[in-house]
Amino acid sequence: MKTTLLCIILFITVSCSKSDDDNVATPTPITPVVIIKGLDGIDFNTLTSYFNSFTNANDWATFASTYVANLNINPNIDFSKFDVVVCVDSLRTQGGYDIAINSIIENEQNIVVTVQNVVNGNASLIPTRPFIIAEIPKTNKPIAIHWNPPTTNK
Repeated sequence: MKTTLLCIILFITVSCSKSDDDNVATPTPITPVVIIKGLDGIDFNTLTSYFNSFTNANDWATFASTYVANLNINPNIDFSKFDVVVCVDSLRTQGGYDIAINSIIENEQNIVVTVQNVVNGNASLIPTRPFIIAEIPKTNKPIAIHWNPPTTNK
């Protein structure tokens, strides 16, 4: 009887020793493929920054024909393999601004796109609206944006 009880206790101890932390997914970096990046050319009526992700050809075509029709963008994106992320900075009354995707990280619950505002220091009197449009691998997870504060790149 003691041997059976000892075996049961040993079995429970060994089988319960695995931590829940072992089941937590490690954040995975995603490398975007930049479709286009620029300082002007997006026709928005708003002055604020803008972020969106597109998961199908119809929504992308509507956006592209409305806001980026004047840019040379390949409209034939394979939405069975890719999603598209669009990051647009707020309207700047002068030049010298840019944005960049610092990282795209896939977590267990979502994908986080981190965008960096950059001040280049070469200000002109021409208004700019920095933007970047990129493809990422297809996902069913929600895509979130994190804007980093501006850095100076002189």
